[in-house]
Amino acid sequence: MSKTREKELSLYDITPEQAGVLFIVQALNSRTTPAEISRLTFREPHIVSVLISRMERARQQGKRIGQPRVSERPEFSQRFATVAERVGLGELSRRQAAKELAIGYATLSRLLDNRPQPLDQSANELSPAASAVGDRATNTYAGVVY
Repeated sequence: MSKTREKELSLYDITPEQAGVLFIVQALNSRTTPAEISRLTFREPHIVSVLISRMERARQQGKRIGQPRVSERPEFSQRFATVAERVGLGELSRRQAAKELAIGYATLSRLLDNRPQPLDQSANELSPAASAVGDRATNTYAGVVY
């Protein structure tokens, strides 16, 4: 099984030891020390310190450690824009869109939810609630009267 895992991780240019350290750092929300990592991985503290320093040096040299971001794939932004438009129109479900883009459902949902939304043209106009305020000049933005 370890050979299989090494083969999977080789796609991302990462060793199983590095994957273990990255998993622990992610699980503990980046609030960890090399000593804590060594306790959790059953390795000597100096071994973990050397591993982390090598990973930092590789990162400084421009090497990417771990899986590349979906948005870094060639032509992904163009494909995502067309799929997002189809999802918005109701032509495609999120699950179908994720399959079409070859990404996970959660990744697609995060990308769609974090996408900047175009401003509504009616947001610059006075709303009925704003005009009922009285003689004062009021403006609305995103439904908030100010």
